[in-house]
Amino acid sequence: MYRTLARLPLGVWLRLIVLAVVAAALLAFGVAVIAVVAIGLAIGVLVYKARNWFAGLFERAASMASGSPRPVPARVQRTRATDAEYTVIEHR
Repeated sequence: MYRTLARLPLGVWLRLIVLAVVAAALLAFGVAVIAVVAIGLAIGVLVYKARNWFAGLFERAASMASGSPRPVPARVQRTRATDAEYTVIEHR
């Protein structure tokens, strides 16, 4: 096998080296593209959340300025917790 590889012409060796460099560059570029897409998605989500947050702030300010407060949600009915009965057993 080594003899066969040694007999390859210089042009073939140069093409193989260029192909290896291009493959490594494409691999690195592909990883970089995936990272850029992930960062872009994260920024997009943050911008979307910030936009909703700011809209909520201005909505509250506008409803307070117009004099009609937002409807207050009904109070949640909660049952009272009762104490449990327990017995102390002493072991001697």
